[in-house]
Amino acid sequence: MAAPILHPVKKHIRRVKRSWFWEALFQHRGSIASQVLPSVFLLTVWSVLIAVLNYYGGAQIYLSETFITLLGVVLSLLLAFRSNQAYERFSEGRKVYGTLTAQMRNVMRLLVTGITINPPTPAGDEAIQKGYKLIVAFMYSMKHYLRAENDQSQWEDMNDVLDVIPPAVVPDAAQNGPVDPTNASNPALVATSTTGSTTELKKGLSTSVDVDSNINFYPDKLPFRIAQALAKHNAVNIAQGTMVLLPYGNSLDGMITGIVDASTTLERIATTPIPKAYNIHLKQILLIYCFSLPIQLMAKLGWWMVLVIAITAYCLLGVEMIARQLEMPFGYDENDLPIDDFCESLRDEFEKLVEDHRDIN
Repeated sequence: MAAPILHPVKKHIRRVKRSWFWEALFQHRGSIASQVLPSVFLLTVWSVLIAVLNYYGGAQIYLSETFITLLGVVLSLLLAFRSNQAYERFSEGRKVYGTLTAQMRNVMRLLVTGITINPPTPAGDEAIQKGYKLIVAFMYSMKHYLRAENDQSQWEDMNDVLDVIPPAVVPDAAQNGPVDPTNASNPALVATSTTGSTTELKKGLSTSVDVDSNINFYPDKLPFRIAQALAKHNAVNIAQGTMVLLPYGNSLDGMITGIVDASTTLERIATTPIPKAYNIHLKQILLIYCFSLPIQLMAKLGWWMVLVIAITAYCLLGVEMIARQLEMPFGYDENDLPIDDFCESLRDEFEKLVEDHRDIN
C-alpha cells in the first residue's frame, strides 16, 4: 500500500492569525539573528571603545555628518539592488520549479494514459513501472544536481530507482588506460557498486582507479542523461506498440523537452552567482559605514550611540544576510525552497497513480 500523500500546499499556505505579527516578531526559526549577532557584537564593542576613548581617554574622535550621509546613500542603493536581485532569483527559482513539477505531472499522466488505453499486458505494466522510476530518478537527481551533491552516498532517497539509470560508458582500462577521477572531462564522476556500496572518487586521493565490472559509473549532469533515457523509453514503447503514438506518445516527447528546458533554467540560477566584485564592494562599503557611524553619532548621542549602532548594524547586516540566503534557493537554509518536501509529495502522488492506474476511468 502506498504511503499517505503529503500536502505541501496545505503545509505552506499562509495563515492569517491575530497573533501572527507577534509570533513572527519573536520567532527564532528562519531568522538570520544567529548569523548576524556575532558581527553586531563586534560593532557594539567598537562603539563602546569609541565612547570610552572620548569620555575617559581624553580623545576627541568625531566625524563630519556629510561623509556618513553620502556613504549612506550609496549603501542604501547597493543594498536595495542586492536584495532585489536575490529575491528575483528566489522567485524565479520557485516559478520554474513549479513549471518543472507541472511538466513531470504531465509526463506521468501521458505515460500512464497512453499505455493503459491499450488492453492490459505485462509489458505495459512493466513500461509504466520503468517510466515511473525514471521520472522519480530524474526528480531526485535534479535536486542533488542543483545542490552539487555528486557523491552517491548522498542519494539515499533514490537508491530504489538507480537500477533504471543508464550508467556512463567507462573506457576500457586495457585499451585506454585507467580512469582518471581528477580529470574534469571524465564523465564517470560518481560510482556505485551493484550491491549498493559506494566507491568514492575524490581528487587528491589517487590519480587513477581500476575499472571493476561490478561498479556502475554515473555521468556528470545525471538529470539530463535520465531525461534522454526517458525519451528513449517513450520511443521504444511507441515502436513496440505499447504506447499509443497519437496524441500521447508525441505529446509526451514534447513534455520531456519542456522538462529539459525548465531544468536548464534551474541550472542557470544555481550556477550563476552574484558578481564577485559587487559582493566585495558592498561588504567593504557596509564595513566602512558601520565602523564610521559611532564616530559621527558620538557627539550627539553620547552613550546612547552604542544602542543605536547595535540596532542599525543588525538591520543593515540582516538585509545583506537575507539576500545571501535567497540568491541560492535550492540549499538547506531555513529560507530556501522546501525541495525535499516537493519531491516527497510528488513521489507519493506518482506512486499512488501507478498503483491505481487500472482503476482510473
